[in-house]
This record gives sequence, C-alpha cells and structure tokens, in this order.
Amino acid sequence: MVRRWLLSAALLLALAVAAAPARPVANVALPPAGSRVSLCYELTWAGFGFADLAYTFMRGADAAGDYRSELLIETFGLVHLLSPFRYAASSQGRLGLASGEGASRPAPERYVAYDGPAPEDRKRIELVFDAATGAVDEDIWPPRQTPKVPPALRRGALDPLSAMLGLRQALWRKLNGGAGPDGPVVAAIYDGSKRYDVEVSLPEDGGRRPSAGPRPMIRLAARLRPIAGFREAQLRGLPDQTARVEVTDDADFIPARVQVGWGSMTLRGVQKDGRDCAG
Repeated sequence: MVRRWLLSAALLLALAVAAAPARPVANVALPPAGSRVSLCYELTWAGFGFADLAYTFMRGADAAGDYRSELLIETFGLVHLLSPFRYAASSQGRLGLASGEGASRPAPERYVAYDGPAPEDRKRIELVFDAATGAVDEDIWPPRQTPKVPPALRRGALDPLSAMLGLRQALWRKLNGGAGPDGPVVAAIYDGSKRYDVEVSLPEDGGRRPSAGPRPMIRLAARLRPIAGFREAQLRGLPDQTARVEVTDDADFIPARVQVGWGSMTLRGVQKDGRDCAG
C-alpha cells in the first residue's frame, strides 16, 4: 500500500514545479534564466511520515528556454529499514516560451528514471522524444519482451516532469486571465511503463480561500485517467484516487499540500540559493 501511494504521489504531483516570477504574466509562469529552485516535501500515510520528496527545477543561463527537472523520493526511518524505496528521475528539454497555443507546452528531449534502493537492483527507464514527429523511443533495463505501451499510444505524450511543468504553466495562464480551454487542464503522459492523462480542475468558486497560515491558497483537484499499461489491480483502485491540491495564491504559486486518500505530501521548505533540500 505504501509503495503504491509513493508511485501515485509521483504521478499526481501535478503542480510541483519551480517558483513563478515576481510579477503576474498571463502566458508563462517561470523563474528567470540561470535559476535553480528546490521544493522539499514530507510524505505521510495516515499522519505517519515515511519518505522525503525533493523536486528541483533549473533553467539554462541564457533565455533560450533550456530546462532540467529532477525528482527524488526516498524513504526514511522504520519504513526504510523494513521496505526501502528510492525513485529518482530527471528530464531535460526546451520550454514553450512563445505566446499563443503552444505557450504552455514544454518540448522534452530526454527523460531518465531509476527505481530501486540498491544500485545493482535498480530498474532503469530512458525515454527519447522527437519534437518533429511526437514519437517517444524507450530504452528499458531489464529489457522487456514486448512493450507495455505500443508506440502509437506514446506519440505526442510528455514525460511526467515535463508534463507537470506544462500543467502549471497552463494553470497559471488560466488563473491570470490568459486564454485556455474550458474545463480541466489536461496533460498526456508516458513514463516508460504507463500511458495516462492527468486532469487538473478548479472548483466552481475559483478555488481561492483564506488560509490559517501566512499565505492564501488555491484549491485544485487532480485526477489520473489510465490509457494503457495498467494492471487490473491498479485499474480497480484508480477511480478513487483524486488528489486534493493546495497551491499558494501569490507570485510563487507553490504547491503547499497534496492529499490522496490516506496519503499526503506537505511542503517543508523552498531552496532558491542553489542548495538542494538536504542543504
């Protein structure tokens, strides 16, 4: 159960991306060129903390739009002793900086993920994206006899970290008066094992509400829609997996809390000075 929720947290981290610029911009919500921002979270199950999640976003030194995102989930304490878990992923590509239809869509080039606490046992996934055709090639270790998701269903999808960045940009535009579709904001995702959509929606009241803390919050809901690669047992549990997300209603636009069933993910800190979460 804990491992399944850890993976769900990685999939439904629909807003965990770097801080926005200090002024509202309708088309793009991005930190400045050359910046590095790390968001540090604690994952809990029924109120019991058992894992750390760190997300780091880096932009290239110039304004060309190059980016790199990194995600690390690692257990601690008793859970780590009994059932250690470590999941590390990185994504790199180019940001959608133009205005108009494609402004919110990054163009990933390469995604790599490692699943497993011990180097000799880690599973490896590498995805390579063709921006011209939308094709997604994969290199999996240990190799599979047949792909879980056929190439036709991967076409046009983004890796999880790039998709989360695109979702946040689209939500920022929608909340700040930019053009956008009616209804939920949707991202098509392929992670090397599963093809799914993530839908993020606002309540009818716009989601804004006061907060007991120093910042007001925006309430959002994120849902995962399976497309291919899911086992029957996974499909049975997905209809109830709606993530309740609270994002700061300010220029930072940071996800402060994500709740999925009995599991939750709470922001512990933000590093904007080049240090990672351990620093």
